Amino acid sequence: MNINDAVQSSEVVACTLSVNNVNVKVLFDSGATRYFISESFIGKLNYEIELLVEPLSIIVANQEQVSVKSICPWCKVKISGYSFPASLIPFRLGEFDVILEMDWLAEHGAQIDYKKKKVILKSSQGKKVEFKGHK
Repeated sequence: MNINDAVQSSEVVACTLSVNNVNVKVLFDSGATRYFISESFIGKLNYEIELLVEPLSIIVANQEQVSVKSICPWCKVKISGYSFPASLIPFRLGEFDVILEMDWLAEHGAQIDYKKKKVILKSSQGKKVEFKGHK
């Protein structure tokens, strides 16, 4: 999926946010079951990856099974001055730098209006944090 597809889709929201103080293209996808960071983008974050105790098996959209052996723990997604933690899995991604999925969204009490491309999250302080994605 690219940004144009995301803008047209009624199932995802795309936006630009800060992860570890670097602007990234983010896809909020409530249908995804893992959260990812582009392998090619990790170097820009100046952030160390950790090896997983056991490799993780992921089935991608074309039904190919891929083994993942590392993770970027405790990345900080910044939205409107609030920080939201995410342990991101390095993966070959297309146009997006980060994909955030349903468990991450649920963990932060997400409410998504796909038609308006609006996302509301709850910060760790209990504050509502709202932003709009690309239209």
